[in-house]
Amino acid sequence: TDRVVDTLGLDAGPCRTAEEPMIASGNAEHSGILPPPVTEQVVRKICRSEWVRHLGDLLIRRTSWWYAEDDRPGLIQTVIPWIAETLQWSPGRSEEECGQMFS
Repeated sequence: TDRVVDTLGLDAGPCRTAEEPMIASGNAEHSGILPPPVTEQVVRKICRSEWVRHLGDLLIRRTSWWYAEDDRPGLIQTVIPWIAETLQWSPGRSEEECGQMFS
């Protein structure tokens, strides 16, 4: 069992990811050392399959584009229509998400 579970005296089952991959083998094409290409297909697939809820989830945690791309404003301008449509964001939500990336 997990040391944190033991220390806190929690009732939890064994860690599933100790043996089970977090990304199923058929979905691992965009998980690796190098960031995937910035394409509409990649944005939509990651949004649907990797629990993206915020723009930062996509740009920082799922793809590392935020660190790999030199033109961050251009990157946001490219991906925001795709993520907004996929996650059904309002224009206001899209604007808020963009603003949070530079705050």
